[in-house]
Amino acid sequence: MHAEPGLGAVGDQKLAKRVADMAGQSKGWAADDPFLGTGYTGGGIPEWTAEATGLPHHAEIWCMHADGTEEAIGFFDKNEGLWNDMTDPASRPFPVKGQVAVFHGKLYRTRPAAGLWPYVELRPEPGGPAPAGLAPREASDGSVGYPVPPERLEAWYAVQWTFRWHDEPFECTAATPTTLSGNYLGSDEHFAKEHLKGRDLRYRGVFPRDEVTDLTEHREDLLQPLHALVRRLEEFDHFRPKTYAVHRGRTYPAAAQADAAGLIALTTGDDRPEDLVADPRDPKGEHFLATPEQLEAWYRTHWTFRSEGEPFDVLGTVDGRLKGVYTGGSWGFANSWQLTPEEGPDGVPRFTVKVDLDGVTDLEQHRTDLLPKKQ
Repeated sequence: MHAEPGLGAVGDQKLAKRVADMAGQSKGWAADDPFLGTGYTGGGIPEWTAEATGLPHHAEIWCMHADGTEEAIGFFDKNEGLWNDMTDPASRPFPVKGQVAVFHGKLYRTRPAAGLWPYVELRPEPGGPAPAGLAPREASDGSVGYPVPPERLEAWYAVQWTFRWHDEPFECTAATPTTLSGNYLGSDEHFAKEHLKGRDLRYRGVFPRDEVTDLTEHREDLLQPLHALVRRLEEFDHFRPKTYAVHRGRTYPAAAQADAAGLIALTTGDDRPEDLVADPRDPKGEHFLATPEQLEAWYRTHWTFRSEGEPFDVLGTVDGRLKGVYTGGSWGFANSWQLTPEEGPDGVPRFTVKVDLDGVTDLEQHRTDLLPKKQ
């Protein structure tokens, strides 16, 4: 928010602009009593004007007590457009909807730790203490989170609260010490139109707590599925395309193409095959060169899947999701499903998608032999 001295004139916009221009201010302020437009009130108190702006998510209200201490009173939920009370956590569900983690016995809201998957980012309540032993990280919106690896969490789950009002079901969307807000989950359109706000079968309302019944918390475990996903991705090396070569019965990672001399680089690690030549371009000495005739096999593996019935080649994973390049020929599909256009390594434009592992079908591995067929 930007503020500047309130220069102008009382009740006269043209005069106010002229005064502001003389002072080098952007625009004049046609003030009302007790403001004089001089930068001070009649009582000598400085005047400042500020353009109205929307409140940011988690804006806070603090109370400054006479003894000099401060207390967090409330915070603004921009998603719901509501102020939430912070003085009595027991009086409201925590949170009404979202993801929650338990770390060192304390509850924290969470969000994905962008670029640090599978880490989870803890978000303390406004005015609350930071999680012990974790380093803060600032997001692009200025908010601060605390990334933590999932194995250090005692629990991580999605939470949702439901309740009944006049014996009709609702999903809780916001809470104060005296009211609950909710989206209607029932099917009685007559009831909805009579008692609720909304349209097109989407109805909502705000209800006194003493009229609400069956306030219930529902939890969906997220921690064990995350552990299972991490293990699966590690087992299949994140479904990345790979190239291998077999030499004397042992399989090694290999280059996907032969070099200019027709030699194929094998990553042998601690092995030192006696009949192969060390790659002089490798200072670590982990690569050895082989001719195609020295190999029993040389092949490439890659994975494919279908999303919405259309084919994709897997490029790997991003933040625990499969990333695939579209191999179909339907421009209409690429456009309607908003696939991401990007340039491939060969400079050719392509369309890609990121999708959850359980959201694809026909996930299959394929092998392509690279050795020339013997005549």
